[in-house]
Amino acid sequence: MSGARLLRVNSLHHQAVARPAPALRVVGRAEDGVVEAVESADPDRWIIGVQYHPEELTSRPAHRRLFEDFIAWSACYAADRDQERTVSA
Repeated sequence: MSGARLLRVNSLHHQAVARPAPALRVVGRAEDGVVEAVESADPDRWIIGVQYHPEELTSRPAHRRLFEDFIAWSACYAADRDQERTVSA
């Protein structure tokens, strides 16, 4: 996700993931053990979930990368979908 081993986040929540779905793996925890980030266990699927507000931290590269990755994966998905539509037509 961010490539960082330790990342400061603005975690302000009163609920947390207790048991992530089997398709997800925990990739970030707070010092108290609360799950802060999950991602897809399948490397071919871009699924990210965070329990903080990265939109307020985009001046920091590790947090901005979350949005950059989302845009890049979205563009690839759209291109693949367009190609499938062209082949089907």
